[in-house]
Amino acid sequence: SWKDPLQCDMEVVSLADNPDFFALSYVWGKDPEDYEILIGGHILQTRPNLYTALRRIRAHTKGATRALWVDALCIDQANTRERNHQVDFMADIYSNCSQCLVWLG
Repeated sequence: SWKDPLQCDMEVVSLADNPDFFALSYVWGKDPEDYEILIGGHILQTRPNLYTALRRIRAHTKGATRALWVDALCIDQANTRERNHQVDFMADIYSNCSQCLVWLG
């Protein structure tokens, strides 16, 4: 249901393997990271815009499992080197996804 906690697992894949995944494009916003997502048993704080987008996606897919790439979740934002490296791949990520989902808030 809408109020159930957001939970997901993390998996490392290579674009060279042509994975089937959706990519989410959204506005981060400036609100504080007051919302929780459970990823592989670990709590990650996130901003309300991403939290709401993920809830809407879950409601739309009716709970079906789906691979989803989200920059705030898939890139270690505290690691500048990784973040800069991954930003270089974002065009490849968005051009190779099965579907790009856009959340305007």
